[in-house]
Amino acid sequence: MFKTWKKFVSALLVVALMCPLLSTPVSATNCVNLGNMEIAGIKMTKAEFENAYVTKGLQCVDPADYDKATLTLNNITYSGDSLSMAAIIDDESSVSFNLSGILFNGFKQETLSVNSYVLDTAVDNERVKPLLFEIIIGSGDTNAIVDSSINNASSVKVYFMYNGCAYLFEAALPMSFNQIDCTALNTMTNPEKDLMWFLGVVDPEITVEDTNVPTPYTVKSRTWTGNTYRVTMDINSKKYIQTAIPFGYVEYDDSISTASHIWKCGFFLSVHTTYNGAQVNVDSIIHFSNVSIGVKCGANTAISNILADGRMAKQNGSNYTDTLDLLSCISSNVGTVVTALQFFNNLNAYGTSKEIKFGGSAVNVLGAGTTDASVTTPSGIKLYNNSFDASGIHNTTTGGSGHYMLIDATVRALASTSKSTTGTVYFKWDAVNWSNFDQLASGATASVSFTYSTR
Repeated sequence: MFKTWKKFVSALLVVALMCPLLSTPVSATNCVNLGNMEIAGIKMTKAEFENAYVTKGLQCVDPADYDKATLTLNNITYSGDSLSMAAIIDDESSVSFNLSGILFNGFKQETLSVNSYVLDTAVDNERVKPLLFEIIIGSGDTNAIVDSSINNASSVKVYFMYNGCAYLFEAALPMSFNQIDCTALNTMTNPEKDLMWFLGVVDPEITVEDTNVPTPYTVKSRTWTGNTYRVTMDINSKKYIQTAIPFGYVEYDDSISTASHIWKCGFFLSVHTTYNGAQVNVDSIIHFSNVSIGVKCGANTAISNILADGRMAKQNGSNYTDTLDLLSCISSNVGTVVTALQFFNNLNAYGTSKEIKFGGSAVNVLGAGTTDASVTTPSGIKLYNNSFDASGIHNTTTGGSGHYMLIDATVRALASTSKSTTGTVYFKWDAVNWSNFDQLASGATASVSFTYSTR
């Protein structure tokens, strides 16, 4: 995708002389300087980008039709699964910044059998937004969009947004990059870092539709399915489709005594993504927040406590090493808010998920006679990861890394009186397009009602 490398500067030769094992992958404990390099590329306005790749659907443009730009990467350092370097973008002006990140397996590995590796790129200049840093080793679908000569060949692509323009650099892969050991990398699941990098330049089409498929969860319970949030993008002669569907279930006893009974309630996500018809396992760009699950019981019944469970992600880069005010339980009959303290074990930076287990610290003992109580995720907590794997829903039973939210509500009859009544479990959530922060749903709701008896 890049132009042929214009030159290998002398630093590469120095490294080659100093490192006799240059062609051998470097172990994770070593730090190696891969040299400096200069890459020719192009600068496109957003309008030019959209016209070429979206409106016209071009696979690859003619660089001569656009303004020229140059990317210089100095002191490229590799250690373990990390790359760092100093970067300069030159066109009619110049901007300098430091670039670093962790390498991941790209989506093309599983989907297209191409040895693709992407960098979770961070820079220290807020005016520069990284779009893509991809290394391809060997032949395969390179999907070059600037330099067609590198198709089906080892290559490197580095894309940025700067001053409202897209800067696109592509080139053949330098020999020095053969030192990088890509045998034990994790897979990139953030679509904006790989599969859908173009979301940093253009907005996709997003629709909110009625869902006409059954819930993928099959148990002896009542279920509900929310709207389908569908993301569609035709770009660069490729078609991208992603759907995210919230759904849930309620398991309940249909006969309640004065002893304790558990009503189980869950909120889950079904995320499905395709690239030219091939399925890709990535996170949803639609993020769900302010997720609430509430329980309302009928006559001669009360809720004594609620236990919360789930796996979800924190929005910013803070770390938690102690308890977190994660969930709020609202007791409607007394009008007060009490906090459920949850323990977050090793909650890492933004984008990581964290499982909250059932446990004593998650119990909210409600006021006597509580008939309506809900649990809501606080600000900064979101769900965007598919709740499924081959074994089914990710939860404390099946394990896995998917996002979900569960509550256990303990209910009991207030008196040993036979009475038929109705219970309701209600759900509420917000949905946001995380690529541009457009609000797609605010206070969307679903509910499940059922008849039960007390005895």
